[in-house]
Amino acid sequence: MLVAATIILVGAAAALQFTEICRLNAVTLDGMPLPNWQGKFGLSAARLVTDQPIDLLATELLGSDGVVKVDVQYDLPGTVAVRTNDYAAVAFLVDRTLGEVWGLDQSGRIVPLMQSHTDWEHPFFTGLVAGRTYGACEDLRVSVALAQLARLAADKPESYKLVSEINFSSEEFLLVSLDGIPISVKVQSDGLARQVTAVVDFVLKHGPDLTDARVLDSRFGNLVVKECFPDTTKTNSSKSRPVMEAFD
Repeated sequence: MLVAATIILVGAAAALQFTEICRLNAVTLDGMPLPNWQGKFGLSAARLVTDQPIDLLATELLGSDGVVKVDVQYDLPGTVAVRTNDYAAVAFLVDRTLGEVWGLDQSGRIVPLMQSHTDWEHPFFTGLVAGRTYGACEDLRVSVALAQLARLAADKPESYKLVSEINFSSEEFLLVSLDGIPISVKVQSDGLARQVTAVVDFVLKHGPDLTDARVLDSRFGNLVVKECFPDTTKTNSSKSRPVMEAFD
């Protein structure tokens, strides 16, 4: 059996090396066939798909205008698939000046959305200026919040799915909107995962009356602060009156 297996492996290797099975016969660029590809970037139909100068190809493309990322995939038996600027959006940024919607990758890089984009099951970041394409947001809290969202999605996916919007307008806190909870929640960027989970658990467990509340504040350890609208029927009530309720 060992001899037979060895013969098969040697035969397969010889077939790949000396036949046309895995020689390069097509190249695609961002999903479209690349015409007249032979000779471009050092590509050659005389060599195997896996024996092409991919480093040279990537270097040449990265020198092109607007190309900041190159991914190469071998589609056997004979195709090299090249994609440029192929970033996965894990959140969306709504530019506060123009209202344009951009994608954010996991590192906080601002990426354009294709017209064919259909996956909108991620939070929207508002109160921010987009900045330059493929650059990072100037607000350093964005990358921190994205890391916290990834943690929340891994540890508490049911809570992550409730996060619909995160507003960055205030320098003191982030304002999170949660599906199913009628008011927003104040959180810290570096504590977003824990604080969102705490509020969701608190509301589900205790079912607090939120009819007079304008916001919940989850930045105080094991306390949720319910900030209420002023009671206009009483004097000296122009300021909101926080009501603190503890949760486990």
